[in-house]
This record gives sequence, structure tokens and C-alpha cells, in this order.
Amino acid sequence: MPTFNFRLGRFDQAENFNGKTLYRTIVERGGDPSHACMPLHYTQFKYLRRFGWKAIVRSLEYETLVLFGSNCGISDLDELARINHLCNDIGIDSIDLGVATGIAMEAGLLPSAIVAC
Repeated sequence: MPTFNFRLGRFDQAENFNGKTLYRTIVERGGDPSHACMPLHYTQFKYLRRFGWKAIVRSLEYETLVLFGSNCGISDLDELARINHLCNDIGIDSIDLGVATGIAMEAGLLPSAIVAC
């Protein structure tokens, strides 16, 4: 998993959004963990985060989880789902924006969760 643009070798909070946690959250919230986000995709899941009766995101891709998650220091699944929803809502690819956000953090243009490596 890329962690702060590969400056760190391990993301200490990865367990907050690893496969087991993701699966458990999907099942607890009534989602379908066998749903593939795209045909023949290795990671299959449907993640539902409800605000009232509205599901805000249908699925999360692995790349979105790690590029906004471990790469940017975000370990909360609900926050990652909100970010994914916002990207989808305005038509921006969450994978590309996750990479760009990590670069902006490293360049000091956005606040980073780490001070210096």
C-alpha cells in the first residue's frame, strides 16, 4: 500500500479499512460483498453508507481506498466513502485525485498527516 507517497513503509491504521473490516462493514450495513465494482475485478464489494435513506456510494475501488487512505493518511471508511461520493458527484476520478492530493501534501500545498520523514 502506498503510504505518504511511499515515504513510509507501513500505514499503521491500515486495519481500519483492510479487507476484513471492509467486509464486516458491508455486511453490517446491508450491502452485498459479492458485487464486483467492475467485471472480472479481483476485489468484489458493495459498500453502503446511509444518510437517512440515501446510500452515498455504491462501491469503493482498492485504488481509491489506498490513494486517499494510506497515501493521504485517511483511515476512516466513512470519510473515504464521502470523498469517493464527492468525486463521483462532480465527475472527477477518485484515483487520479488521490494521487494529486498526495503530491500536493508532499509539496506542502495541503496539510499532511505527517510532518517529515
